Amino acid sequence: MPQLEFRKVLLIFGRIMDIVPDFDLTENRERNNSYTVTFKDKTGAEISCTLINGPFIMELHIAKMHFENMKFDRWVHSFEYELEQAFLTNIKVTVDEDATTYRISIAS
Repeated sequence: MPQLEFRKVLLIFGRIMDIVPDFDLTENRERNNSYTVTFKDKTGAEISCTLINGPFIMELHIAKMHFENMKFDRWVHSFEYELEQAFLTNIKVTVDEDATTYRISIAS
């Protein structure tokens, strides 16, 4: 199972979220292969998430408040479809959630 290019995944994430495709990537010192990613929406407000890039799975942790104006299930299906089109392989996207955060797991 090949490792996905996390920058490409983040660009697709930004496009599906309908935000500016540029992002800032900051490595988290306390955990290997963990990054804080900051996007800006079209109004200039920041949207941040945590990316954990493992050898076989990638995780995005993002606050639920960023999905208030959209149907999350529909967004997940669109995200999965766009990933499959970009990587030309079957991608599995699963979601776990707690009270404030979605944990989106991406595996090829």
